[in-house]
Amino acid sequence: MKLPLQPPTLEAILGNEATPVAGLLQKFGHLPPEKSLFWHWDELFSQEAPENFSIEEWWGVLKLKRYFQQEQLPLIGIDKKPVVFGQPGTVLEFLYKLDRKLGSETTLSPGALFSSREERKIHALHTSFEEAIASTQLEGATGDLEEAKMMLATGRPPKDPFEQTVTNNHEAFLFLKQRIEEPFTPEILLETHRLVMNNLLPENADGGGRFRREDENIQLESYDRQVLFTPPPTAELPERIQILCDFLNEDSPYGKFIHPLIRAILAHFWLSYEHPFVDGNGRVARLLFYWSLLRQDYPLAEHISLSGAIFKNPSPYYQAFLHAETDENDATYFVINQLEMIDDALETFVTTAREKLAQSEEIFSQFDHFTWINHRQEQVLIHALKHPGAIYTIESQQGFHRVSFATARSDLLELAKNGLLLLRKTRPHRFIAPADLPERLKKAASTQTL
Repeated sequence: MKLPLQPPTLEAILGNEATPVAGLLQKFGHLPPEKSLFWHWDELFSQEAPENFSIEEWWGVLKLKRYFQQEQLPLIGIDKKPVVFGQPGTVLEFLYKLDRKLGSETTLSPGALFSSREERKIHALHTSFEEAIASTQLEGATGDLEEAKMMLATGRPPKDPFEQTVTNNHEAFLFLKQRIEEPFTPEILLETHRLVMNNLLPENADGGGRFRREDENIQLESYDRQVLFTPPPTAELPERIQILCDFLNEDSPYGKFIHPLIRAILAHFWLSYEHPFVDGNGRVARLLFYWSLLRQDYPLAEHISLSGAIFKNPSPYYQAFLHAETDENDATYFVINQLEMIDDALETFVTTAREKLAQSEEIFSQFDHFTWINHRQEQVLIHALKHPGAIYTIESQQGFHRVSFATARSDLLELAKNGLLLLRKTRPHRFIAPADLPERLKKAASTQTL
């Protein structure tokens, strides 16, 4: 990642004889389609200007258009100027589309994307696993993904730093999810950070659950040691974080309505900008996004993995921060990037859920004769049909379904007793999906022995 070209400010443009205000206003209505409205100077500079426009005039008209759409936030940049954001047509279009899906309880009702409320709960849990893993991967950590999911499901202790980070992310998410009815406070933020950094710091280090100190003022640098960003001074952090909390709680002196999606995205940007911790800032910032959306009644938020969408192509995510910070604190770059990521995550969820629902309905038809099979056992068999040789343990089922050990044990033993799983009496007991499960189901159904 490198620092983008520094754009000319609107003040500099208007003070330049080559781009007089009158001339810019005259060309204001002649600019081609909006797609270039939020190109950064770094991107614009390499493009061919529209007919009858110089590059400087093109940039000047774009900056004027943005200026008339901008709103100020109570977040003050390190240059002592407010952070701003706008809502051009691109943003409004995204908000309309996402609102119809993210805020809809109908989408989450049984039969729409899930066959039952139980399946919906399980999907939300599994998505929280995926988000915890992807957020860890964004920090450059690597590990066995399936093992990490199994660890979260069974509750076994993490065995390496990758698994510890995943565990921490998940526990911090659950902590915040339990507090969506409470006002957000600096204390909740610090506890979230403590959970995120648990057992990841060197022995005797105290960096978890506190703001960075004066001797820990940090700079974000590129791989070639170029300074990309210097966060605000530590002495200002307590006051600045309180303003962020007020913004999250919608009771700041800002006093204007902000769309819930925009508010959640700006909270993500805001904490990243403050960079109040020595480490873990990105992970905590993405958790704030979820807290904000869930608090503002967007139930579908816990069914999408924002970090998963970002991880597919992380460069634009980090570039959006730099574009905002180098272009007069304009956070609209980040807003647009995150709306694109949310849309991608939502499309992934809907497509996958519909495919699974169709598969489930087809598979469920095979269970019509088996009145004894409960919904948890159905989920095991659905997975086993797709994954011959898969191994299940009582502990893994206990974690996945959030039931007691005795219930999980009874479910699996009954499937094994009826020949639908293979039991290996190891420690712990292992239940294996047989390769010929389809034939076993047909035979069991035809003989009516179950």
